[in-house]
Amino acid sequence: MKLTTPRILPLIIFLGAIFCFGESYGQVSSAAFDPNCYFPKIGVSGEIDTIYGAHNDLYLGVGMLNLGPTPDGTSGRLSSALIDPHFASVFTSWPSFNLHQPHVLGRLEFEKGYSIVRLGHFRSPKFTDILCKGGALAPARIYWEDEQGNYDSSRYTELLSSVKGALYNDYSPMAAYTSHISSDSVEDIIYSVFVGNTNTIQDSIYLLYYKGGSRLYLQGKAAYQDSIQFLDRYKEPAVFLFKECQGDFRGVGMNDLLASDAYGNIFYYQNKLPFSMAAVTNALMYDTIYAKWENPGTLYNFQMQELEMHALAKGVGDSSNDFLAFFDTDYGSETIGEIRIFKGGKDFGVNRWTFDSAAFVIHEPYYYDSKYSIGWGNSIKDCGHMTGTNNRLLYVEGSLDGGFYGYHFFYVLGNAIDDKIDMEIGPIPNVGGSSGAIDTLVADNDKLQDVIMGLGAFGLNSGNESNGTIYLIHGSNKIPDRTSSVSARNAVDESPSHILAYPNPCSGHTVLTFDNCSASKMKIQVVSMSGVEVLQDETPAVDGLQQYAVDLSTVPAGEYIVNLSCPLPGWSSSVKVVKKGAAVKPWTFDLKKMVGR
Repeated sequence: MKLTTPRILPLIIFLGAIFCFGESYGQVSSAAFDPNCYFPKIGVSGEIDTIYGAHNDLYLGVGMLNLGPTPDGTSGRLSSALIDPHFASVFTSWPSFNLHQPHVLGRLEFEKGYSIVRLGHFRSPKFTDILCKGGALAPARIYWEDEQGNYDSSRYTELLSSVKGALYNDYSPMAAYTSHISSDSVEDIIYSVFVGNTNTIQDSIYLLYYKGGSRLYLQGKAAYQDSIQFLDRYKEPAVFLFKECQGDFRGVGMNDLLASDAYGNIFYYQNKLPFSMAAVTNALMYDTIYAKWENPGTLYNFQMQELEMHALAKGVGDSSNDFLAFFDTDYGSETIGEIRIFKGGKDFGVNRWTFDSAAFVIHEPYYYDSKYSIGWGNSIKDCGHMTGTNNRLLYVEGSLDGGFYGYHFFYVLGNAIDDKIDMEIGPIPNVGGSSGAIDTLVADNDKLQDVIMGLGAFGLNSGNESNGTIYLIHGSNKIPDRTSSVSARNAVDESPSHILAYPNPCSGHTVLTFDNCSASKMKIQVVSMSGVEVLQDETPAVDGLQQYAVDLSTVPAGEYIVNLSCPLPGWSSSVKVVKKGAAVKPWTFDLKKMVGR
């Protein structure tokens, strides 16, 4: 079916004031959150803009994907499935993006069972083609981009194997590895096929290599591998049923490969010249960079998504990406989910990893606050420079709670990295999860990275409608970025009370900044000018410079003294804070009312 420019159907309605649940809760007070955590709201200019699917089973927002610029570079493009995961509208993003009046370029309809693996330059650096993975018995396909930047669902090439099993060929074990192998301008492809003969030791797994370039494109509907390499015999459970994460982990301009098996082991292939398929197979069988048996206290979660991104602060000239993966770690009575970050660089892969060799660990919110027990989903995403600094933002999808409310967490990394939540969106009722349908785009001219997120299963009523909704989340300097921690420490030292309170005056929260030299919990007492205690609180035990948000939203307007004291004898101090605005009723989270919706 040829792509045309269809008329825009009445698929969406503006939510505006009726979509008010995004503002129905107050800021979460929890040690899992940065004290200045940003909670953007729907309908507030520059925070979250949204549209909502106009009828049931529309699944608006499924398959959100930034396709990059058109071949002539005049416009950016976004793709999102509207009817089902195999049908996508392609519409413009920058330089003039309007969520409520999208400019539709065309559509792409995959054959049922195919899903996008990644974009790539598989025949020419001019074109951005789409590599798709089929079902178990379907080979991968490349959908080719045309001169106008459109995709025709009939213009594809299947990547086939010349080895045929007596019973079947199963192309599902490995998604695909793509990199500059034979050329600096186009990408080659490696993936696998399981040749089914008798479901015994005679069954084998092979790696298939396809050289990128014009020849691959000119082969038409069917292309066979340029070379094939035996990998392994059939085993139970099948070790070769692995997923992969690729990235420029050494900063050399070529993607290396990390692959994992069903046992929780991770293997590493370093992409270097001269290229050899035998070197790839040897690495995937024997070059174990992380071994489960060596790390009994933590388990690599191979069912969760992996990510490569520029997460950690790097020196000048170091363009390497880091590897982020989910782990489950035993903390005695509790198992806590973690994202462990393994640092890229010229020595990446030289040493074997252990559970404690990660350069940084981000813990599930439950690690800091057992009352805030929302876990993580399996989606993570690099959201770019949303804060206006060089520190990138990491998105981690939260799991749905008992009331099918969705949560979305964002962490500032780079020079400002910590494992406290810096931005949260939620709770979003009625199946408000993204399932990974989130990507970056340029929506305006404020020089801050924006993000677009689809919640395909969302419904305004019970969630069974699956109308779907799309969130356009604007970048903001309200997202706390701790790059300036050194200057904050100097300001604390120079303050007469050695405590900073900001904002002051405040209408809700004020954030205390102080140096916790005792590494103990600090006691907070808020007293009115008449000497009446109105609030008590306690900070977590932190060693060094600490920030903690004090919630004054429930007390009347006036002047208050905030006393901060160490349980150990010898140190206490106080600061005067002015509270503006009337007292508000505390927000409560009633889980009983959510269950059984």
